[in-house]
Amino acid sequence: MRGFPKHINTKADLDNAAALFPAETLAYQKRLESGRFMWQDAGPVGDKEVVKETASLKVVENQTAAGVIERRKLALVEDPGAQFFKMGLKVAEVEEGDPEVTGK
Repeated sequence: MRGFPKHINTKADLDNAAALFPAETLAYQKRLESGRFMWQDAGPVGDKEVVKETASLKVVENQTAAGVIERRKLALVEDPGAQFFKMGLKVAEVEEGDPEVTGK
C-alpha cells in the first residue's frame, strides 16, 4: 500500500490505517462525523407563518408541476444510514480523538 487508503469500508480498515497514518485517519473520521447529517422535510410553511432560519432549520421554495411555488421547512437531522454509523463509529470516540489514533 502506498499512502492513505482510497477505500475504507469497515472499522477494521480504520484501525489498520491508523497504525500507519494516524493523523490522516483521524481527519477521515472527522469528515465522516461531519457528514452524518441530512436535511429532512419538516412540512410545509403556512401562508402567514414566519420561520426563523437557523443552522438546523431552513426554508426552501419549490415549483410544483402545476407551476405553484411551495415553501417547505427542512430540518438537519442525523442520518442513521450514514457511513459513519455503518462503520460502527461513535460521536464521542471521534470528538475526543480515538486513543489508538491520537496516542492519548
